[in-house]
Amino acid sequence: MTLQQPILQEHFEKFRKDFHSTKVNVQDHWMTYGFYRTPHLAASACCDANKKIEELKLPLVAIHSQGSDTFVVQSNQTPDI
Repeated sequence: MTLQQPILQEHFEKFRKDFHSTKVNVQDHWMTYGFYRTPHLAASACCDANKKIEELKLPLVAIHSQGSDTFVVQSNQTPDI
């Protein structure tokens, strides 16, 4: 089961209000947080984002790829396989 678009956008908005960043790009199904040329800050912020997601009890997850200066926040619900 996946989240419908309006509900997902509500979750994104709630998260963004509590997790401030000056460099966030919001798309339909994910948000990208950027930390220009500082992968270690992106990794740390990703951990903080997952803590905030858990605290807010949102069905989201933050994902960082090693060496990247960005991380993505998206739904933690995937389609049935």
